[in-house]
Amino acid sequence: MMATPTTPAANHLPLEIDASTMVIRSQRSAFRHAVDWIVTLLAWCAFLYLLVRGIMAVGSNQMQGVDMPFFSRVMPSVDTLIIYALAMVLQGLFLLVWALYNWSRFHGKTRRSSASALDDARLTRSYGIDQAALDNLRSQPVSVIHHAPDGSITAIAQERAAPRSRTEPPSLRQA
Repeated sequence: MMATPTTPAANHLPLEIDASTMVIRSQRSAFRHAVDWIVTLLAWCAFLYLLVRGIMAVGSNQMQGVDMPFFSRVMPSVDTLIIYALAMVLQGLFLLVWALYNWSRFHGKTRRSSASALDDARLTRSYGIDQAALDNLRSQPVSVIHHAPDGSITAIAQERAAPRSRTEPPSLRQA
């Protein structure tokens, strides 16, 4: 008893190309997906909190600074710039630590491998065409492939291109 394959091959290519297989999504556990959602939600909440608080502070005129003629106008800007600079330094340090962590974790390891060879059977199955259409595509120098909104091939139009001399550049104007 031979079972028919219902899942894609080991390199995770879809058996047919349609709207659901056009976007590549990485495999994640439910826990990692939940952690991503929670961290993203917390980041958006922090951003909105700081945005609203800053707008309210400017609106209620609480950012007045020191009581000196010149510094009263400059100090709020300097304080803000110091906070921005500190945030940039912290983000830079975080990215540096992350890069060093990844370097130490993956140094010397090959993470990328070449794709397996694509045979005619998988190619025709993936695009939903028959072997004759594939052979016809290979034999023509110019082909126009029409797709449906779901990504499937609806028509293949082939045009014969006139061969151009390799020494003669294409001209835009006819004399």
